[in-house]
Amino acid sequence: DYGPIAAGTVDLVEFYKVLPSLIKPNSYFNHDVCQAYIAEQRVSMRQIPGVTRWDAHRDSFMSGGLGVAIGLKFGAPDSEVEYYTGDGCSKLNGAALGFIKNFGIGVWVFDNGNHQIVDTGLDVIYGNELDRERHHSVVPRADYVGFAISQGLDGHLLSSDLSYLKYVIGRKYQNSRDPVPLSTLIQVPVDGLRVVGQNPRLLTLGSQGRPQL
Repeated sequence: DYGPIAAGTVDLVEFYKVLPSLIKPNSYFNHDVCQAYIAEQRVSMRQIPGVTRWDAHRDSFMSGGLGVAIGLKFGAPDSEVEYYTGDGCSKLNGAALGFIKNFGIGVWVFDNGNHQIVDTGLDVIYGNELDRERHHSVVPRADYVGFAISQGLDGHLLSSDLSYLKYVIGRKYQNSRDPVPLSTLIQVPVDGLRVVGQNPRLLTLGSQGRPQL
């Protein structure tokens, strides 16, 4: 039980349970430094059959996953490439989406309105000693679908009940296989304060001593 979930948001537990049945074999998953990568590992527990994954959190470089997704597509042009990123990361590379419009990449923006790893991480490290306003973790809301469409991509907002998921993935596959491939952005509204995947590094940070507040 991961606790309550905000109304109108996608349940990441259900999302990652359903996703493997809809993904084509020989696909690549690329996760940026965001809520998505720790949630997926927690729910799936093991490698999804037919999927090779690469996570940008290995160097903790926000938004670097977009460049990796481009490299994966160049290296494996016949494979499906799915790039999972947060709204915070997308603020840093969103203006570059036009460069990938004809690559056939799936861009999944997990829209939670905060830097979730920072926000919930500080809750673990400081507890109630640090007011949430001092987390400086708010990410301004935006229409990521509209932003993608304005740069020539296809774009879709995922419904909170996941009834649209199968259609969206099918549309993404169709776009990627067109004679002139088209990348697809999917905006996924999620609850930024709901913790599904754990971040073990927080335990280390908490034990190393805390600076004066």
